[in-house]
Amino acid sequence: MKGLQGIALASDSRRTYTENGPDTARDNTYWSFDGDMKLLPLGEAPHNFAGMMLAGSISDPLWTLQRLADEAGTHLPTHRLAVATYGMHISEALARRAETPSRWPFRPIVTLAGIDLDGASHVYMIEAPNFVPEEQHVGGLGISWSGMRQYIDVLLHGFDSRLIVPEQEDLYAQFALDAMSLQDSADLARSLAQITVDMVRFIGPYGFEGAGGPIDVATITPGEGFKHLALKGPDPRVERRQFTSAAPVPVVSAPEDIGRPASYTVHGLAVAASSTATSADGRRKETPTQP
Repeated sequence: MKGLQGIALASDSRRTYTENGPDTARDNTYWSFDGDMKLLPLGEAPHNFAGMMLAGSISDPLWTLQRLADEAGTHLPTHRLAVATYGMHISEALARRAETPSRWPFRPIVTLAGIDLDGASHVYMIEAPNFVPEEQHVGGLGISWSGMRQYIDVLLHGFDSRLIVPEQEDLYAQFALDAMSLQDSADLARSLAQITVDMVRFIGPYGFEGAGGPIDVATITPGEGFKHLALKGPDPRVERRQFTSAAPVPVVSAPEDIGRPASYTVHGLAVAASSTATSADGRRKETPTQP
């Protein structure tokens, strides 16, 4: 979240492991770890006016965002750099890591955000295969998101980006970014991350639960640099999970008239019901049934 008073960042804490890669989990089984650090400062002072977030596939279960920060840090000078220059160091470190052979794909998405000496905020997305930093919201304010995008896509974009539909600006969410305080920005970033975590939780075994755990939140400002507002404690647990492809198909009714009610129905589930009958003495009685 790039706002007027600074930058706010939020990330979930889940890392998932599969045996054959993220798209072909053996027997639909995978493991999740909710103690991953996916939001960190780039380094100690004077490089603490930039921070990074991590999403995507990283191929090596032992490779972490901290290792990326450490590797990039070995090439940094003793003085503070422009955020764009930090982006080039991160890009080079990712390119070096991509040369390591692996049977899993190395397709990370790194968000680099920071503030220059003149107080200007910058946000870059760095992703495979070329790892070229691409600046976001040039000359303006805005929100960037990555990872399990589909739920925030629907909320902010107006539709799932996997669908091919005409551009309709009236579908987009409207936020008063130019009136938000730094705390507002942090709260919004946290809320969007939590929405993804909650949706994945409620989907349960009907989908890949690739987001979860506590939400880490941080801000970057010209005066204080990188500062964690919420930081989880250590959690070494690893949980085994499975998903099924036999998910029920919902029937959704959403009338064009926004003033009318909408509904979401799943048929064929064992939902308790009752039927009403009349006894010989004329009294009504309830008989439990199953649809």
